[in-house]
Amino acid sequence: MDSNDSFAVPPEPPISPAPFGGAPARPIASSTPDRLPSGNAPQLLHDARNLGWNWGGFLIPYLWLIGHGRLTLGFLLLLSACVPFFGLAHLVFYPAAALYLGLNGYELAWREQPYHSIGQLQERERAWMLWGAALFIMVFVILLLALVYLRFLAGEVDDFIQGL
Repeated sequence: MDSNDSFAVPPEPPISPAPFGGAPARPIASSTPDRLPSGNAPQLLHDARNLGWNWGGFLIPYLWLIGHGRLTLGFLLLLSACVPFFGLAHLVFYPAAALYLGLNGYELAWREQPYHSIGQLQERERAWMLWGAALFIMVFVILLLALVYLRFLAGEVDDFIQGL
């Protein structure tokens, strides 16, 4: 190779200043990684954040967390609903988790699950939204029927007591 030949040399990373002049200088780490844990491109993370409110994460936070690889947090929330001592804590944790997942669900999904595109992310989260809406409506109807039945039962008991 002659001295006239040129070749591309990658740029050197910026050097961090040495604190107090004694420590050796190290390259500054890049703020944007090459890949997220899911393998998705971090450049599209901003697009995922801008998709808006995540109804699936809001309506069924336990299942959404478990289905998106956050098993520990999902099972802890589920446990807080089932264990009587943690029932009061659940009144705080459930709405907080639902609101957080509603606001940041698309971003978390993009970070944790592999997707080919933002369109695929939207399709998959739409399925979560439909299942969440269906489960929410079913629970609402069951609670409404239980309330009507209890009112009917209370009326029957009052009639029975008055008949004595």
